[in-house]
Amino acid sequence: LAPPLWVVRFARFTGDIGERAEEYHVFLRGAGEVYRIKHDLPEARKGAQLSGERVSAVAEGAIQRVYGLGAGKLKTVSSDQTQHPDRKDWLMIYSENLPKDLLKEGEARLAVRVAGDEVAGYRRWIDIPEEWMRKERARLATMGIFKTVDRLLIALGVFIATLICVIGWI
Repeated sequence: LAPPLWVVRFARFTGDIGERAEEYHVFLRGAGEVYRIKHDLPEARKGAQLSGERVSAVAEGAIQRVYGLGAGKLKTVSSDQTQHPDRKDWLMIYSENLPKDLLKEGEARLAVRVAGDEVAGYRRWIDIPEEWMRKERARLATMGIFKTVDRLLIALGVFIATLICVIGWI
């Protein structure tokens, strides 16, 4: 789970409307440690048009620098590219090889956004299997039914007790 965070947003409020689209979001832990960074670039910003191999090197270098994980501990899950007028952006998603006793279900994931040839953001999360989510929703739905029946029985008991008190008073 993500720890309690501060989110600091850096944005421009003057100048060209296209350039005002640039923003930074810095996610800080309580002690001021950087947890995550997100950099949104304007659509028309010029940048590099990197190939898949070069983007992988940039993304894996960022993961090594930020999280201290080498390429041997990572497996590429997906790589999606977005073509802008003057640059190509990539979203690289990796899975982290963790011992099975550490994470019984789910998968540790890392994502790196590369805008042109610079790292524009990174994050880490646990990807939860769809089957587990369905089971959990079904369990919560069953618990909801029991809670509703319990509340109805309590309301019925209060109503009967009130009725008995009124009849006894009359």
